[in-house]
Amino acid sequence: MEKKYIYNSISYKWCDWIKYNKNYINDVNEWNELIDMLPENRGELTQGGNLSKHGFVTDQTFLINSSMSSIEIGAIISGNMYFFVYLPRDKEEVKDKEIRNKGINSFKIIKDECADLLKPYAVKDNGTVELIKNDYKNENGGKIYKVELTSIGEFLKDQELDDVWHLDLHSGFPSGLVITHPEFKLVFERYYWLKQNAATPEERQKYKDLMNTCIGAMWSSKLKGNRYPELARDAVKWNNDMLDLLTKEIRQQGLTVLGYNTDGIFIKGNKRFISALEGPNMGQFGIEKYDKFRMKSIGCYEYIQDGVYNVRCRGRHTYERVKPREEWQWGDIYKGNIIGYEFNKQTLKQEEINDEEREETENRAKTNKWLF
Repeated sequence: MEKKYIYNSISYKWCDWIKYNKNYINDVNEWNELIDMLPENRGELTQGGNLSKHGFVTDQTFLINSSMSSIEIGAIISGNMYFFVYLPRDKEEVKDKEIRNKGINSFKIIKDECADLLKPYAVKDNGTVELIKNDYKNENGGKIYKVELTSIGEFLKDQELDDVWHLDLHSGFPSGLVITHPEFKLVFERYYWLKQNAATPEERQKYKDLMNTCIGAMWSSKLKGNRYPELARDAVKWNNDMLDLLTKEIRQQGLTVLGYNTDGIFIKGNKRFISALEGPNMGQFGIEKYDKFRMKSIGCYEYIQDGVYNVRCRGRHTYERVKPREEWQWGDIYKGNIIGYEFNKQTLKQEEINDEEREETENRAKTNKWLF
């Protein structure tokens, strides 16, 4: 009979190093209650920052490993071992293993298809992976990804704006990879074609996720085995350099840059931006106009396009408890706040933060471990 740990009427699965059951948690209150019942003894992680059975020095011991995407705890309680994973996502996503591990799964697919091409770039050591990533971060002003408002964008935040355009690089990171390393062009252009010609939105999203998340996994210190940090760095650098190049062109045409969202640029101006770099292919960009636009933060904005209301909020929003996001109307983003929590490394609990603190946390996450 399977052993279980019962706490506050919640049943947690027991496991060992062979039977590797994990208890997934996405409820903040449940997580914080779990922290209160952990043993007092805290063990040590491996040199690579992972959980290991050698870290459990006594019976009543726990280990914790945190990143911006999840937190893992291993604990020995009354002689039994338990693993807990906190994932700040919807319950349906937590249950869906494919979604939960999409970065890993995408990475495996690309590794299988490009095995020979990847060999020259393989790195196993986590220290080397982090060094390459941090070197690029330092060279790029302490950031890895461009997710930010300009000073003018900050000034115009919360204001209703006309004549706003959004420029979007087509598969920015994958494009960066195939342009800087053309040997991968055949594989990624095939997936790009499948994305562009997908029969359903779900199928399109699948191929989009496959191409994007595998780039992040290439320089993730959370994975074991071979990684390819030089490829990820070159892909991201091309994307960011292209945004910088386009920014200069935009301003030369008398238009205003409001901000950046990873592989896109928000533009304010009464005329369309014209560039030879526009087109339908990888390495090019598309552009669309919004009839009305308002930004609460770089991660939360609303716009009307062709008479249809659209909202973009990174994460969950308190107003979704009142009305589904699909039914929102203009101004509803201001009827609540993005639900944000930050991991406190001292208390080990999740603490609620406001919109401004959340935006700072998201930007910090983008410069650390969050792509996949």
